[in-house]
Amino acid sequence: AMGWNQYGQLGDGTTTDRNSSVKSVGEISNVVHIAAGYFSSYYRTASSGSAFGRNNYGQLGDGTTTDRNSSISAPSEFKYATFAPGQYHVFMLYDDDSTYAWGRNNYGQLGDGTTNDKATPTVGLSSNEMQPKWLVVSVATNGSDGSVTVSGDFDRMTSIGVYDKDTVVNLNASFSSLGYLFTWYGNVSSSNQATTVTMSTQQSVSASFYQDTSDSDGDGLTNYAELVTHSTDPNDSDSDNDTLTDGEEIQISLDPNVANTALATFFDGREATARADGNTSGIAYVQANPATYSLYTEVEKNASDATQYTSGIAYVQANLSTYSLYTEVEKNASDAVQYASGLSDGNTSGIAYVQANPSTYSLYTEVEKNASDATQYENGKAVGNAEGLATVQADLASQGLSLLTYLNQMNVGIPHTHNWYFQPEWGWMWTSPEQFPYIYLAGDAESPGTWLYFGQISEQEGASFYDYSTKSWRSPSD
Repeated sequence: AMGWNQYGQLGDGTTTDRNSSVKSVGEISNVVHIAAGYFSSYYRTASSGSAFGRNNYGQLGDGTTTDRNSSISAPSEFKYATFAPGQYHVFMLYDDDSTYAWGRNNYGQLGDGTTNDKATPTVGLSSNEMQPKWLVVSVATNGSDGSVTVSGDFDRMTSIGVYDKDTVVNLNASFSSLGYLFTWYGNVSSSNQATTVTMSTQQSVSASFYQDTSDSDGDGLTNYAELVTHSTDPNDSDSDNDTLTDGEEIQISLDPNVANTALATFFDGREATARADGNTSGIAYVQANPATYSLYTEVEKNASDATQYTSGIAYVQANLSTYSLYTEVEKNASDAVQYASGLSDGNTSGIAYVQANPSTYSLYTEVEKNASDATQYENGKAVGNAEGLATVQADLASQGLSLLTYLNQMNVGIPHTHNWYFQPEWGWMWTSPEQFPYIYLAGDAESPGTWLYFGQISEQEGASFYDYSTKSWRSPSD
């Protein structure tokens, strides 16, 4: 936490203001939710809740009105709840859809039918009984440019909308990032990007954008990798039509969008050679071992012929198996078996040879491929970072971005900003609608950050800022 700490709202055990972040005292691991009231702070872990800061109306919920500068245990219900602090009170939605509130109640803000302050949680109405209904929308972009627009009274800063009961709220998810898919989670009317939710009860909807990890063309690359990393067609396994799949080309560090015809021809030639060598080896083995396959030599055949002729041609023809003779069909079947066996042996021999000698065929091992990938990634990242930084810096300078130019043109009391602004003379500055006119100047390694107060004094021609660190007024032209 950082900032004003008059009432201990930073939770660091002191009341000293901080212009850089400090750790809060107490359990600060596994935190799942944080929120800040006007002068008080709250956080929740998976098993407990804590609060600290100003407690003049009992807004810390500990049964007292004593300020705390380090965390105390919040009410036990806190660990199951979604909570939202007001200025001096806290409103909490319990996991059974009932509500609790405590703290200041001078205008009935606790909703318990009284105007009495409460230093411990007071049970309110269930969410089904309450008017209006709350809609909470969360978005998981997961690296995409996905976003969700919501109709009606919806606050993008808090991701919460407030609607009358049974209002139909329009939701629209949009994204243009290649290689991403989208889905809704929650009680929406359809799975389309444009859908609706009916506020019959409190509702919670999530939009999730995620990488397309399927492999539509079966080339070993995900659709996301093909579209984003390699710029190949996720529905065509061979984008450059060189007979090598995109996945095979990536595996051996080739460009899948440039045809490697010579390499493909070389691979085909080596495969043909290996197959021929295998066939030759298989045939020679069969010839050397005919008995293994129930085959016979010419001498054995002639001796059998003579025996059969002596006994009578008719008898031999009627009793072929007696003399180990075979019909044309049996012979053809035997020939087919021997060919298939020789082919299998040949393929096995050829494949084993290629695997044992990959460099002969300009192939690489997995270790060599990974080493090459790592080298190319680091080289590409270094060049990309240098060029990207130069481009951003040139773009900022060409546009003359300036926080002061923007603030001077505002005609309303509090500017509506997106928090961060770049002032060429000072650097990056931060504020928010809730924080303004207090502005944080980030500084750098040579000049530490400081808090400023924006003031437009009538006799001053330009904008001025009060620097709390030097206790003096300054302007961008200093």
